[in-house]
Amino acid sequence: MALSGSIQTTVNTHWYLRLEWSAKQDVTNNRSRVTVNLYWGGTYAVRSTANKTAGLKYNGGSWNTKSDTYLAGISDGEKKLIHSISFYINHNSSGDASFSVDGYFTPEVTLSGTYYGQVDLSEKSFSLNRIEQSGKMWVRTGSGWEKGVAHVYVSGSWRKAKAVYVYASGAWRQDSG
Repeated sequence: MALSGSIQTTVNTHWYLRLEWSAKQDVTNNRSRVTVNLYWGGTYAVRSTANKTAGLKYNGGSWNTKSDTYLAGISDGEKKLIHSISFYINHNSSGDASFSVDGYFTPEVTLSGTYYGQVDLSEKSFSLNRIEQSGKMWVRTGSGWEKGVAHVYVSGSWRKAKAVYVYASGAWRQDSG
C-alpha cells in the first residue's frame, strides 16, 4: 500500500517515459484524490517541434490525451512534464482501495539511429493506503447491515460524532466501528 508510485520504460538506453502518481486521502468522504503525471526525459537532448500526443488512463477507462507542439523536444538531462490528470478513487467499507494506470507517448523521433513512433508503458495496479474507519458503526439499511458514519443533531445542524458508545453486557463502552 502506498500514497505514491511510478512506472517507467527506457527508450534506447538514454531516454525514458515515466509515469508518477501521488494520492491525497479524504478521510471524511472515504476516498483519495490521485494525481498522475507523465514525463518524457533523457540524458541527451531531443530536437523536435512537431505536434505530438501523450495519453493517460486509469482503471481501464478511455484515454485522456494531450496533443501539442514541442512535447518531444528536451534539453540534456531534462525531465519534461507532458501530461497530467487527476481523479478520485472511492475506498470500500473497510477503507481499502486500488486502481490501475497506463500511459503512452508518440515522440515520432529517431534516437541513436532507431525510429520511435510510439512509446508505451505497461499498465500497472497499485493499492492505496487504508483509510481507517474509526467513528463508524453498523447501521441497518434496506439491503442489510452496512458501515455508516454516526451523526448527531446539535444546535440546528448535523455533525459527525467523534465517538460512539454502546451499552453491552451491563456496561457502556466506546465502539470504534
